[in-house]
Amino acid sequence: MLTTKHPGVPLGAKRETLQDYKHLFKGIQWHEHHKHIVTSDGKRLSSVTATSGQAGKKHILVLYFQGNASSTPPRLPYLSTILSTLAKERAAMYTFLVPSYRGYWTSTGTPSQAGIERDLSAVFKLLETDPHYADTEVILWGQSIGCGIALKGWADYLRSGGLGVRVTGLILETPFVSVPNMLRALYPQRWLPYRYLSMFLWSTWDMKACAEVVKRGGGVQVLVVSAGMDEVVPADETVEVEELMRDMVGRERVESIFVQGALHVECAIRPQGREEIVRFIEGLSDIRSK
Repeated sequence: MLTTKHPGVPLGAKRETLQDYKHLFKGIQWHEHHKHIVTSDGKRLSSVTATSGQAGKKHILVLYFQGNASSTPPRLPYLSTILSTLAKERAAMYTFLVPSYRGYWTSTGTPSQAGIERDLSAVFKLLETDPHYADTEVILWGQSIGCGIALKGWADYLRSGGLGVRVTGLILETPFVSVPNMLRALYPQRWLPYRYLSMFLWSTWDMKACAEVVKRGGGVQVLVVSAGMDEVVPADETVEVEELMRDMVGRERVESIFVQGALHVECAIRPQGREEIVRFIEGLSDIRSK
């Protein structure tokens, strides 16, 4: 999990199809795309989209950034459950967009932080230029390392002077502050060499480095989701993320939930986590509708 430079991510992912998991989609229709996200260095990113809810209502786009150890299709069943639950409330029309980083699933290229930053630029450009996403309000949802990826993508978009993508919410599921931070947390013993190797890591995804830029984003609500039995991210990391978010957007705009009994990848699968995520998204729909 600490690096994103792998020859194939994950092993066997390129053979996975949506059809393999379709029976778990709760009636949600996912559409597969291979050509509409092209990076500045010519890589083509695979992505999937699904839309549900009532047309003509406010359009909410949830942009999902996965963690490191899976491809897109296995994540769609629990995203389908959340999307189908949102649709029942009819508070808005909801679109979920799930891009795959370069080298992941069937996207071309090889993963690296520099490369994935190009991927993020291409994704935000799509949101800014595609008429389908005009007048949408965007919720960024990251899981694990995807939290730092989501925040870095938004920060770089703001640094570039981007104004067309309106981010109104952040869901940070089992986040950590940075890859070097995780390295020190996992290997605190000063006599071990691992804590001193952060300069050699292929990726950092440092959320603190995004803080000052994201402060200028304004008006964003944040939900920090932690797993009660997280076997990967230490509890202190999540607490530090919460404080960082409160400093970035204001204490009153940050809430946190603790999903009892959940392992690192289970927060959105467990009923408690799923219900809280749905409540947060619905709450943003209601706030922006007033």
